[in-house]
Amino acid sequence: YTLTFENLAVASGQVTLDGWTRIDTSRNLTGNRARVFLFPPHIMPTRETQALRFTDVYLDNQGRFALPELLRDINSNGGTYRIGIRPLTVSSALARLYPEPVTLSTQNPPQLPALLLPNGDANRDGSIDVLDLGMLIASFDRCAGEAGYDGAADFNGDACVDVLDLDILVRNFDQTRDFDP
Repeated sequence: YTLTFENLAVASGQVTLDGWTRIDTSRNLTGNRARVFLFPPHIMPTRETQALRFTDVYLDNQGRFALPELLRDINSNGGTYRIGIRPLTVSSALARLYPEPVTLSTQNPPQLPALLLPNGDANRDGSIDVLDLGMLIASFDRCAGEAGYDGAADFNGDACVDVLDLDILVRNFDQTRDFDP
């Protein structure tokens, strides 16, 4: 019996969804997801539509992920790309770009540097600002199932809007996403 892997990893990395504490209890521990974008290496992208390709990846409980081989060599740039990542599970976290272009490889898959995805964009406009603070205040001290609870302001995923969510918003206040959806 021979086991064959048809989709090897071409890179791996780790992201931190800032402040997110919801424990993944799914059967395969695949509850947190992110979308990874490959952009041409010579540009500083501002929109997802500039991506050559994208794929969704699962994050384990430590935020680790692997990029599948199908992403490699989609054009003549030798497998080098600028990589962006946008969380899907935590929709109030901001999209980020890795600082330098990366060459993807199945022979020697690069380990991407750890990346922090700031959390706190309750209204999902791409910036963490006073509008998000207003949404948090309107839902403050409320839990899921109670009148006035707004899950968009529950930045840590514990089903309550409280001082822990305020801490996340304050810590990331005035940050903006690197590229737009």
